[in-house]
This record gives sequence, structure tokens and C-alpha cells, in this order.
Amino acid sequence: MNEVGFVPSFEDITVDYDPGTTTVVEMHDGSHMRLRKLHHPDYDPTSRIGAVTALMEAHQQGEVLTGRLLRGYQKAQFH
Repeated sequence: MNEVGFVPSFEDITVDYDPGTTTVVEMHDGSHMRLRKLHHPDYDPTSRIGAVTALMEAHQQGEVLTGRLLRGYQKAQFH
């Protein structure tokens, strides 16, 4: 079905892998997704620039990052 509002129902796909490692997951349609779990000693989750850089690097390597990308960031307040 090519209807935009149609989402087929499948069983959840779950994976368990260690921080800093990469795993390949087979999707329901037979395609594969390469996941890399962030390793916080190698990554600063409080840096916005670091988060964007990590996403761009993962994209260049054909990976999807998992884990907490950014924490504790607050917008500047102007009074």
C-alpha cells in the first residue's frame, strides 16, 4: 500500500549492544540499519556542537546514532 497514512503493524525490533559499539539490525522489509551506541567517555553530551558533529560523522559512515545526544542544554534568556 502506498497510502501516506498507512503504517503496517509489525512486532517490535529490539537490540542490546554495548556503548561504543556498532550493530547491524535487519528491518521487517529485509533492509538493514547500522546502529552505533554513543560512548560517553568519548563524547560530551552537554555540547551542542559535539552533538551535531557526531550526527554528521555517523551519517557519513552510514550509521544511526543511539543514546543520549544532548543533555542539560538551555537556551539563553534575555531579560
